[in-house]
Amino acid sequence: MRTRATSPAWSTTPTRRSAYLRLHGAPHTYHDGYGREALLTWADTVRHHVTAGRDVWVYFDNDAERHAPWDALELGGLLGLPTLRR
Repeated sequence: MRTRATSPAWSTTPTRRSAYLRLHGAPHTYHDGYGREALLTWADTVRHHVTAGRDVWVYFDNDAERHAPWDALELGGLLGLPTLRR
């Protein structure tokens, strides 16, 4: 599994007011989803930016195998965000 420490495939771009996190999947860019451990790490990153007073935008671009929406829902759940229900 690639993480921030082992891969250049992650990016964060903080500014004074916002942080943009663009996640491409790991280990195969655009094709693989993120495991729970990786999403827990990203949740910590989001919390860090929120604590610093930034709005946080997370974009999952790992959509070749349709992992993006599921990873987004999982991350939202880890952050305690409300989810859509059918």
